[in-house]
Amino acid sequence: MPLVNETSNFDKTYVMSEYLWKFFDPGKMRNIISDMKNMIVESEVEFDAIACRGVSGLLIASPLCVAMNRPLIIVRKGISGTHSSARVEGYLPSELRYVIVDDFIETGTTVYTIIRRIREQYKNSKPHRMSARCVGLFLCEASYHYDDYNDLSYGNFFRKHIHGPMIGLE
Repeated sequence: MPLVNETSNFDKTYVMSEYLWKFFDPGKMRNIISDMKNMIVESEVEFDAIACRGVSGLLIASPLCVAMNRPLIIVRKGISGTHSSARVEGYLPSELRYVIVDDFIETGTTVYTIIRRIREQYKNSKPHRMSARCVGLFLCEASYHYDDYNDLSYGNFFRKHIHGPMIGLE
């Protein structure tokens, strides 16, 4: 499959990466956000904010924050070429319980980096009484069976640092 697709829909032309196609269709996007919200609500996890990284994460997290009335945390991939010098931006209270949302997991690097960077942000903050805890991971696609992280590079890290459900939409 090509990495970039050109397709016509409703007399509009879209150019997009193959894995982002569903985020450019307003109807599909509404369904994704509704399904993600229901998945999180049904998990009964208690959390303060939604964290993400990258374009695909932000395409999900931003409308999900609005739908769930929760603040957003963005973990930047880099600060070069941006209008910010912060690697982590958003809601960072002294005690934080957050969930991570993303499209899917391939190697686990995105989730690992979100957790690590938020931990670093809190470790370097004053006062040092601040703490952050990831209480769930929610994905648009169930690309793995989440009871078994042995195939992921960061499987042990996930088991140690995600204190809650790890669920993907079917």
